[in-house]
Order: sequence, then C-alpha cells, then structure tokens
Amino acid sequence: MDGLSNQLVKGRHNGKNKRRPPNINHNQNHKLQNWLNQNIPLITLLIGSAIILLSVGPFYNWDTTIEFKAALGVNQWGKPYFDINSMINQPPIGFYIDAFFFKISGAGTSQQSAAIIPALFGLGCIFLVYKLGETLYGKKTGLLAATLFALTPWQVVLSRSFLIDSQCLFFSLLYLIVGVWAIRKDSIKLFCAAGLLFGVALLTKAFAVFMLIPLGIIYFHTRKTRLRKPDVYMFFLPASIFIVSWYQGLSGVGILKFLLHEDFFSFNEAHFPSYFFVGNYLLAALGVFFFAAVALSLGLAVWQRKLFFETYRIDLLCFATAAAIAAFNTSLAVGLNLKVPYYNPFKYDYQLLPFLCLLAASLAPKSQRLFKLITLKNRLWLFIFAATCLGLAALAFSMYLNMSTISSYSTFDYLIFQVEGAVGYSFNNLVQLQPSSGFIVAQWVGFAVVVSGLFWMSKDQFRTLAQHLRTMSN
Repeated sequence: MDGLSNQLVKGRHNGKNKRRPPNINHNQNHKLQNWLNQNIPLITLLIGSAIILLSVGPFYNWDTTIEFKAALGVNQWGKPYFDINSMINQPPIGFYIDAFFFKISGAGTSQQSAAIIPALFGLGCIFLVYKLGETLYGKKTGLLAATLFALTPWQVVLSRSFLIDSQCLFFSLLYLIVGVWAIRKDSIKLFCAAGLLFGVALLTKAFAVFMLIPLGIIYFHTRKTRLRKPDVYMFFLPASIFIVSWYQGLSGVGILKFLLHEDFFSFNEAHFPSYFFVGNYLLAALGVFFFAAVALSLGLAVWQRKLFFETYRIDLLCFATAAAIAAFNTSLAVGLNLKVPYYNPFKYDYQLLPFLCLLAASLAPKSQRLFKLITLKNRLWLFIFAATCLGLAALAFSMYLNMSTISSYSTFDYLIFQVEGAVGYSFNNLVQLQPSSGFIVAQWVGFAVVVSGLFWMSKDQFRTLAQHLRTMSN
C-alpha cells in the first residue's frame, strides 16, 4: 500500500507541474502585430503609391508603341520583332518579361492595359529605393528617400508608360543592393547572385552599367582588407555569357550591336546643347525646393564631416554617382553632338534619381543629430538646426508641388519634359481626366496615405522635440 500511495502522490505531483503547451496562435499573432507596427510606414507608402499610379495615365509616344509591338512580337514570332522584318534595337529580357505577363494576364490587348506592367515594376523600384536607403543609411532615411522617389512626376510618368526603363532600374537596384551585401559579408554566393542580377539588368537595358559606379566605389574602398579577384570574375561572368549568347548566338545580329547603338549615330543639326542642359532638365523635373534640400544636405556633410562621419562617405557616394551619370549624358550630347542624349535626359539620367532622393533624404538624420547639440548658449548650432528644418520644410513643399504636378498631368492631353527651350521628351495621355474626376480625388487620397506613413515614422521624434522645447522654455 505504501508503494501504491507513493506512486499516486508522485502522479499528482507530476500532473500539477505539467506545463501547458505554448499558444502558437497567440505567438503568431504577436509576431504579425510587431511586424505590422514596424512596417506600417512602408506598407502605407506602397499602398498610397499604387493608388496614385493606377489613377494616372497611361502615357504613350512613338517609343512606347514600338516597345509594345516588340513585346507582342515575342509571343507571335518568338523574338522581339516590332514587325516581321525588324527586331527592336534594345536588349531582349524586358520584352520577354512583358510577353510573359501578356500570356498569363491578357494585358497585351492594348497599351492602356499593358501599362500595368511598368506600374508594377515602378512599385518594385520604390521598394528597392527603400531597401537601398536602409542598407546605406538606415530605415528612416530609406523610407523618406523612397517617398521622394515615389512622388516625383518623372518616376510616375515613366511607371505609367510602356517602356522598359522601369524594369532596367528595378534589376539595377536589385544587383546593387545584393552586391553591397556581398562586399560587406565577403560572400562568394552573394557575388554570384549579384552577377546574375547584373546580367539580367544589362540584358534589359545597357543603362544598367551605371549602378557599377556606386558598387565599384564601395568595392575599391574595402578591397584592401577583404575581397578576392575571383569574386569579381564571378560577378561579370553571367553578364558576359548572356550578352554573347543573345547577340552572337540567338539573335544573330552580332556582338557589335550591343556596343554600337543607333543613338550614337544620330547627330544634332538643329540645336546647340549647352553644358548645363542636364541641370536645366533636372531642375525643371525635380524643382528648386528639392535641389535646395540636396544642396543643404551635401553642404552639411562636407562642412561638418566629423559630425556626420557615419554618412559622410555615403553622401559623397550618392553625389558622385549622380554627377557621373549626368556628366556621361553631357559628354554624349555636347562632346559628341548626339541628338538623342540631348533630347532625352528623361531616360539617360533616370538612374541618378534614386541617389538624389537618398542625398535629399539624408537631411533628416542630420537634423536629428543637430537637434541634440542645440543649446541657448551656442547659437551657431541653433542657426544650423533652423536652416536644416527649413530644408526639410522645402522637401515637404516639394512633395506637395510634385503631387499637384502629377494631378495636372492627368488632365493634359500632351506633356513634355523640357530640356532647353522647346527641346524635350514628350508624351500623349491615353486617359485624359477632368479636374472634377474621381480619379483626381483618388490621387490625393493616395498622397495622404503616403504622407501618413511619414508621420507614423516620425511620431517619436515629434514627441521628443516637444519635450525638449518645453525643457528649454522652463
């Protein structure tokens, strides 16, 4: 009996201390709630941007018509022919992607329906600008840069036109981000992945080479302590294979067709480009308030590089990339007197846009750093902080003006991105809206959704600022 009673007592003791199984649903809900709280600003940015993009345009011109026919040609003839005798003078991958979308969605019935494809890639570019900003600067700067990028009329119109440029920028940003990860982690696997993405981007459009500028600067800055030459070989190998396979093999047009584009043989006889035509275009496309913030951000980085040592080199990297792309376009139009690069900074300089947005957005963390240095005794920092706040206000006003321009474009039958005088790159609007249209209201709703994400991201900073001002007043 004693043995039996001991067993019963032991059984009761074990039953009393038996742990309950974890509530899996509760843990999953908690993780989901945390993820949503951390990513609400990004989610609202993408949702708001989608609303804006889908309520604008589409826009068309001669280029969009040719590229639309080439995408149809892939499904009809197996290669990007825009008629039975003529293959388009662009790399093929973008048109094969378009043709795949046509097959699975039926979007190839018209340019209006097909314009959903560049819109999706445009949203992808917004996300990748955020990821690039997060990788180089941090989440908050990445979100502000992606917001500036998303609300640029240049970006919106290109994302609503059937052109392969948004696809090229998407893959270009993707290989740049993965390449930066590969350099930081010294990972041969990531180098191979970045090289594969570089090959895809380059076979989408040759402008993908521009992202080698920031990637090369980062690589050469770190190669003294890390990295091996085989990593570089593995990066460029896929692109070499892709280019030779398509141009020398599958298409049969020859490898020189990749290097000698028709744009390099059309000379400018009617106009005389100035050395500042790219700057004129950028100032008209982005606005004086945007460039005031860019200039202030860069000036602070150079003047107080010890204070902003964490982002000083990244600021210079963004500026160097944008300047190199603009200088290349200028050399083609002014130095070689080529017509298309002069008329078309809309395409030739598109890949510098993310870096200008990153440089402008880096003004926000600079203001946060300056805020911590404010004292009533040292009025210099108070003055600098006030100037930085004015720069951020200029950015906010720039976003509002850009949204107003986007809405105006929706009501135009014809629009042009001017370079100098009457020179520029023009579009017609497939769906011209009335000022009282519900789509115009939807655009401003999308804008409000986008801006709400910025307020959500900054709520802690606003609270800290209010507390600090109360402390100073007391």
